Amino acid sequence: MEDFWARYIKPSGQLGSDYWIYFAERLVDLATIPKDAAVLDIGTYDGNVLFKAMKKAGLRGCGVGVDIYGGGLKDGLTEVMERGLGTVIFAQMDAASLGFLPETYDSVLANFVGWDYCFDFDRMDFTAPDCRMAEIMRVLKPGGQVGIGFWIEQCDIEWIAEAFKRYLPECEEATGKRISSYGKENPKGYKAILHNSGFHNISVHVETTTFVSPDAATWWRQMKQAAREYFEKMPDLAKLEWFKEQVFADLQQFRSPKGIHFDKTVSYAFGTKF
Repeated sequence: MEDFWARYIKPSGQLGSDYWIYFAERLVDLATIPKDAAVLDIGTYDGNVLFKAMKKAGLRGCGVGVDIYGGGLKDGLTEVMERGLGTVIFAQMDAASLGFLPETYDSVLANFVGWDYCFDFDRMDFTAPDCRMAEIMRVLKPGGQVGIGFWIEQCDIEWIAEAFKRYLPECEEATGKRISSYGKENPKGYKAILHNSGFHNISVHVETTTFVSPDAATWWRQMKQAAREYFEKMPDLAKLEWFKEQVFADLQQFRSPKGIHFDKTVSYAFGTKF
């Protein structure tokens, strides 16, 4: 933990820009992961959450990371081999159809996976059967806990989405797609999702954290990745450079001597199996 804070907190006391690492750490900090636990990480990508969970589980714990997309698993597997972690494995797998025996895991984690495939967070109602949570309940041991991290608000992405609509309205006109923010999730919805699947001891934590990019160029690179669906609608490179100039001018309101400041709000929901 000391090494984590030394690397990711700036001298101002505010967090650096690598928010994925920070939010993975927070989910694991808040989760109940016993010593020697068997941990399943859903939507693991490169194992960012899983490796942190295994520190909490200890040397005799074991961890499995699954993701329906195989793109990031290669990086996770490389780290496993380099570090000689024989108790950590990765598999490409759909969370709605987990290939594990019942009551296998002490803890199941899912960071930024999203449940809008079966739940409407505006209407607060299910639109399809929740196969994913049913599978999580099946593979959890009695007394085991599920922990879910999800976005409430990303002020930087909200802001650049508004900039696209303000300066490049033709992007929406050309594609017929609405440029807007990510799908909205909320604590009330996750309480309903967990309750529907039979979990008890349901709790939700909401946290807002300020992240600082050292300069506008770094922030721009991060936005091109985090909000790539907006940039993919860009008509041409000349327009992109013009848009960048407008955005950099507007960014002054978020600038301080330490860098570019934006808040992100994340919630963590937990439930226990009887």
